[in-house]
Amino acid sequence: MKIVDLSHRITSNMQIYPGDPEVNIEAWDTHEKDGCQVERLCLGSHSGTHIDAPWHFSSQGAAIDEIPLDRFIGMGTIIRVKDKKAGESINREDIDPFTSMIQPGGFLIFNTGWDKYFGTEEYLNHPFLSEEAVKAILGMDISLIGIDTLNIDPTKESIFSGHETLMSRDILIVENLCNLDHVPDAKGTFLFLPLKIDGGDGSPIRAIYLTE
Repeated sequence: MKIVDLSHRITSNMQIYPGDPEVNIEAWDTHEKDGCQVERLCLGSHSGTHIDAPWHFSSQGAAIDEIPLDRFIGMGTIIRVKDKKAGESINREDIDPFTSMIQPGGFLIFNTGWDKYFGTEEYLNHPFLSEEAVKAILGMDISLIGIDTLNIDPTKESIFSGHETLMSRDILIVENLCNLDHVPDAKGTFLFLPLKIDGGDGSPIRAIYLTE
């Protein structure tokens, strides 16, 4: 079985969405002092590679611990849009050629290649989903969308219309994916398992792709 890790490593002071809690990992117990190692983790619910629950933007939406596990595991279709430039939108015409491959209830994953800028200022000026692309997704019976950028919406403009629209329709969102260039096929099985956080609006995840 081939497994591709699609998750950024969680480290202290890693890049976050502007204004989110900073990430800090520090030793609490140590082998030298306590005979074992325990670390204290301080981070936001959307740190690193993470999943958004509908509760994140919809007051009537489900929290992360209320979502059935089968929503986090599924067949996904990758749309490769690596020709997009900084701040450029992903549009309906980028999605249309792949519609015949998309499985009802499945996942739609956007590969922009922007993960190469993770940790830099350029990462904030990423490609994003246009309003027309979001509307197209609503008509495809998609359960989850993922992207290898900080945000499905334009971070520089602090606009959240894509989140609001998708969350109101119970579509999950995975952001800050990486290594999609190493996924060999346009379709495959993806696992995006979150922590079971009580009433959580989202969670860091270990995202993976696997195939026989």
